[in-house]
Amino acid sequence: MSMNFVSRVQERQLLNNRAVALEGWFPILSAPFFMATINYFLLGSRYFAEIRVFLTGTLLAAAFYLPLVWLLKKALPPVCNRLPDVGQTPLRLAAMLVTSLAITGLFLVAALLVARRIPVPGIRLETDTLSSVLLLCFIFCLLFCLVQTWFHTLSRWNQHSIDNARLRKIALQSQLEVLKTQVNPHFLFNSLNSLSSLISEDPGRAERFVDELSKVYRYLLQTNEGELTTLATELRFIQSYFYLLQTRHGASLNLTVDIDPGWLDYRLPPLTLQLLVENAVKHNVITQRQPLYITIGTSPENRLMVRNTRRPKSVRMASTRVGLSNLAAKYRLQNQPEPEVIEGEQYFDVLVPLIPVEQPAAETV
Repeated sequence: MSMNFVSRVQERQLLNNRAVALEGWFPILSAPFFMATINYFLLGSRYFAEIRVFLTGTLLAAAFYLPLVWLLKKALPPVCNRLPDVGQTPLRLAAMLVTSLAITGLFLVAALLVARRIPVPGIRLETDTLSSVLLLCFIFCLLFCLVQTWFHTLSRWNQHSIDNARLRKIALQSQLEVLKTQVNPHFLFNSLNSLSSLISEDPGRAERFVDELSKVYRYLLQTNEGELTTLATELRFIQSYFYLLQTRHGASLNLTVDIDPGWLDYRLPPLTLQLLVENAVKHNVITQRQPLYITIGTSPENRLMVRNTRRPKSVRMASTRVGLSNLAAKYRLQNQPEPEVIEGEQYFDVLVPLIPVEQPAAETV
């Protein structure tokens, strides 16, 4: 799993954790304001002036407020779960507000009945006072529901982003595993034909051919162990791979590698160079009169450039661009920019991003 993907998921999960924490702090932070305001309506200025009245009023308000908040936090999540979509937010908010007002109304009636029986000096239960208390309770319920709705929407959005990222990761990983080891099946057949000719004509070259062929297939097997490898490793592999191709095509096929040593530790997906070199060989004429030149170099923008001369075959092979699509998928998997393809009159260029040394690379022998 790429480090960028992991950090993105961790960031979303951290946001969810913070949202849950802030949601829990709202009742605590709002408690002093609402309890003090209710007591001021019921007891007037004596609530702040007399310690006995202050303590009695605060205990009564806490006995009302804390169970109310606890019950609201139990009753409102099921309402949210029944209307979970973002498009249902107005309906969800209305349902939560009706539920919270009903619960708060029952609590308020019970609290007023208790207040009539407990002797609290100076308590005022006139119509105007009760209207103010009812208005305050409505504001509290509305704010409580708005906060719950906001955090619910934020949590759903974060979770949706995490789920989408995971689904993209799974889909791309599946494609990558299927296509990772795909090499043109004709390559092995052609290599064996070349080896068969060399055994009788030049046993020394045949021995080296077998050695390079073993390096190629060892690397193909080991690429399954990692999503990235170093440019230095890819270049060593492409030299072995190109030796096999050049044994078949001779001087008609030429490769030039011009890489500054400072780029050798940068990362890229395994088999990137093999794919691009194979495409060049597959789609272009290779003869003594029309040789194919392939150049591997770097550009100033942290990109590897693979260029080949354009010698399109007269009978052009149908190109599905599956290889380039796979390469683009590998870069999406790493949350990196996709390769850029430039088709000119004389050259065919592919610019491949080089990934800094921040992610683990595949080890090769």
